[in-house]
Amino acid sequence: MQQTKVTPFQIPYLQLPVKDPVRSAEFYQKIFGMEFSFPYNPEDGAAYMMYRDNVAVGLIECVEIPSFDFMNKKGERQAVLTFEINDIHTFYKELQTQGIETEEMTFKPDGGYNFIVRDPDGHASHVWGGWPEEVK
Repeated sequence: MQQTKVTPFQIPYLQLPVKDPVRSAEFYQKIFGMEFSFPYNPEDGAAYMMYRDNVAVGLIECVEIPSFDFMNKKGERQAVLTFEINDIHTFYKELQTQGIETEEMTFKPDGGYNFIVRDPDGHASHVWGGWPEEVK
């Protein structure tokens, strides 16, 4: 395969299938501080949420909700979305206090602290605390 002459500038949005766009939008607003990309219209059957003026997540109303998380060859759960959080320890405690479903936080010397959080439809998002100081 040859390299194309045109390369993409950015990934403007990802889309997730959800049962209820409003419920999912509230989750992403409260947990990750995302805002609507444009006013929500129930007739559209979708809510688009912007993350740090960088990438949007389309929450698309669907009848069936497939799972997008997967296991790598080491048996570690992976997720399609990753959110970098400055104070991952405080964030993790806040989610646990609110009863939000999370997996155990782990640390990798070459990758830092991370954990998985699940949205109302069960989609896994990877929460990452950034590179550890030794790796920077």
